[in-house]
Amino acid sequence: MRALRFSQHGQPDMLELAELDVPHPGQDEVLLRVRAAGLNPVDAGLVAVPLPFVSDLRLPVVPGWDVAGTVVMRGPGATEFAVGDDVFGVSRFPLVGPRAMGTFAEYAAVPESDLAIKPAGLPWDQAGALPLVGLTVLQAFEAIGGIRPGSRVLIEAAAGGVGHVAAQIAKAEGATVIGTASAPRHEYLRSIGVDEPVDYTKVTDVFAAAGRVDGALISTTEAALTQAVHSVTPGGFVVSIRPDLTPEHIAVADKRDVRPGDILIAADGTGMRRLAELVTQHGLHVTVAATYPLDQAVPAYERVGARHTAGKIALIPLQFLKFSGIRTHPLGRPQRTSA
Repeated sequence: MRALRFSQHGQPDMLELAELDVPHPGQDEVLLRVRAAGLNPVDAGLVAVPLPFVSDLRLPVVPGWDVAGTVVMRGPGATEFAVGDDVFGVSRFPLVGPRAMGTFAEYAAVPESDLAIKPAGLPWDQAGALPLVGLTVLQAFEAIGGIRPGSRVLIEAAAGGVGHVAAQIAKAEGATVIGTASAPRHEYLRSIGVDEPVDYTKVTDVFAAAGRVDGALISTTEAALTQAVHSVTPGGFVVSIRPDLTPEHIAVADKRDVRPGDILIAADGTGMRRLAELVTQHGLHVTVAATYPLDQAVPAYERVGARHTAGKIALIPLQFLKFSGIRTHPLGRPQRTSA
């Protein structure tokens, strides 16, 4: 099979497309024929530097955690899914290594416990791009005890990969959603259910501009987190998807009766089933800004690393390009066809 791998940390051009043996599913694992896999900032970070929460990383390694595909083989003890089932999930996060090959490949062996059945109407590129950001949001909101219906929740960077999913899930939980983004993206925010867009480029204090805020999901800077714990109404919450909640933040939050939380997500099949329910019952979807074939992973990684993309990027194994509407630009940069 063809798979991405890298043998040393550095820029995205450390990645290569290699011919590797198809992995054999182990105990309680299934082998997937990968149809799509989301590319996240954490994937770009893994190539750039050793990440402290990724233990026992040994190079070379096939990266990738998001996955959507079809079960083609079951390993010993795997009984939950049948050959031919279409599934999606986050594989083994935060582990990756020679014994835990990633999903940026044509085939991937994935623990059954990390997967759920893909909703029938969910396109493959969305199914591959939703899992990690979706679980991030679910586990972030779980970390602070859930969202109370009728509360006013501020989602920072609401047009981004995590933010636009968080806005939809908060809305499904009954919140009034305030979302920060630059003015050109406000129409998009309204299309995903944001009630009150705030142009963060025009104000010095987004919380003052938003009025009452009962809870906030922070995804950018420690300064934004500091502002949040000082601004959310007593009895509310602040949760950060960055691991930068300090003792000082916690002390301020405790003094103001604000529930603080930050997370490092874990692979979770139960959470994936909840995401599938949100897709089916509430129309949860992920905006895929672009799809790239595996052999164009370098520009895809560069785009994700720049952090200026609304929505998500997905990688598509080469044998499924006919389904993705991609043609290759003469300079090697993928572009969508008009079809």
